[in-house]
Amino acid sequence: MKIKTEIPLLKTSEVNSPALLGVIRPKLLLPLEIEQTFSLEQITQIFLHELLHFKRKDIVINWLTQVLVIIHWFNPLIWYAFYRMKEEQEISCDALVIGRLTAAQAHDYPYILIKLVETYSNTPRLVSLTSLFASQPQIKRRLIMIKKSRQVSVKWSLLGLLVVGLIAFAVFSSAKAEALSLVPKIEAAVPAPIIDVNSMSPVPLNKALVEYAGKNKEGEYPYSNENDLASIVVGNDQTDDALAAMPLFVKSYAEDTGDYYIVPFVRNQKFVKIAVVKPLSAGKAVIAAEGSISPCDKFLDVDAQEAMAIMKQAKEVGSVPTPRLVFYREPSNSFQALNNIKEYLVPYWEFEFSNQTRSYVTQAKQVVTKDIAPWYETYITPEYTPQAVQIEANKLIRDDGWMLKVTKITLAASPYDKNNGNYPGRGFEAYFSLESTSGKEKGFIPQGKILGIVGASGKLYELTWPESLDQLYIKMQRSLPGLAIKEGKPYEPGIFKIAAGAKAEATEEAFTKVIYEDEKGNKFEIPIQGITPELTYPNPNAK
Repeated sequence: MKIKTEIPLLKTSEVNSPALLGVIRPKLLLPLEIEQTFSLEQITQIFLHELLHFKRKDIVINWLTQVLVIIHWFNPLIWYAFYRMKEEQEISCDALVIGRLTAAQAHDYPYILIKLVETYSNTPRLVSLTSLFASQPQIKRRLIMIKKSRQVSVKWSLLGLLVVGLIAFAVFSSAKAEALSLVPKIEAAVPAPIIDVNSMSPVPLNKALVEYAGKNKEGEYPYSNENDLASIVVGNDQTDDALAAMPLFVKSYAEDTGDYYIVPFVRNQKFVKIAVVKPLSAGKAVIAAEGSISPCDKFLDVDAQEAMAIMKQAKEVGSVPTPRLVFYREPSNSFQALNNIKEYLVPYWEFEFSNQTRSYVTQAKQVVTKDIAPWYETYITPEYTPQAVQIEANKLIRDDGWMLKVTKITLAASPYDKNNGNYPGRGFEAYFSLESTSGKEKGFIPQGKILGIVGASGKLYELTWPESLDQLYIKMQRSLPGLAIKEGKPYEPGIFKIAAGAKAEATEEAFTKVIYEDEKGNKFEIPIQGITPELTYPNPNAK
């Protein structure tokens, strides 16, 4: 979460529910014997909720609001607005927590809230305290909002503060007050389907983000909603007179791209250009491509509402689920830029029915029943039992259909000292093969992470992976079918090879084991036997 502040954990009888206390020196307060009531994973989710309060500066906002409550203590509207603002803070944090959890963890999160109500009595409601606990009606509303998957931004909390301020100064026009400068903090956004794809109405821009993107032409940009993505693109190109329209989330089934947003632009009531923005983790995005398109009245020939009418008629039913836009291309040996979407990618409206079947409506207004989703989009991961893991020399075998093998290690032949010893050490690289236990033609989705490799000296060298094994694997599966065609080889989803390196001590000459961590936090040691590091020459350009 990129929180650099040290926040101590304190067990105390003064609270009956986990709570964050303090502005200058924040502390996370825990009721006594909490570990006897909640599992470690549940406590972790509780921590996540409270740390989001810290990251969003909710206690500071509460103090600012409390000043107005104190001044206008006799106004019931002020008290009601303050009550609703704090309730929205909790709903917002719930939504942000859900967005950071796996599907299984997200399923368990509502039960944590119910368990809090069952276990604890109310915690003192202090301005300097944010507590996960709430009354039964509040918990009920939060559970309903979680079920609806409502994504509530931090801006709602600030909106509550703004409402309180407006009421205070509208009712007491003679009061003197200083203007508060509030800057909303950007939180992670979860991509969601946008169905109004042909709207030419300009979207409201976040001026702060436009200015920020204008000053930071390269790099990652924070965002909290789809309109922020348009602001980022405008900030990168402010000389164009085209106006940004409704951004569009695309679920990509193209083999060389991940999911992304398209921001269309309008000039003289015509769609004239697009920008492709790729969402990253932690609520950040990068501009992936920009390009012009032939001026057109409709960005897509068939939008979601039309597709729903076509599907109702084809199925002879009164209602169908809301579709999502899928861009699809048959695997090929050519790779085209994302900005050529109207020429190279084929948009489908995908309907997923309750019986897990899929049907599609094309831009030619035809209904297609062939499931075009890649196998890994619908793959159901088998049950996994950590106790059933088998460890052999250079190999770890799981009972959910795959195994991890150490295949090779390379090591610099001698220590490399750059600029008279500023870079002592020997670089090494470890090679791994992730394989389906059912054969090369059977796809699987690996889980967990490879944390590092232990040298003969006993020191652990961490391997810095930007993503977990499942993320790496799925990313590669988007391009492997096309690469197989290009190289004239069979597509084999049942084998996946990766490598990662690090710097070892200058005296290190061998390695003894690999440390693997599964998705449940269990760590396993894979012994390395019979693999002698292959000596290589150090790279003089290494950093």
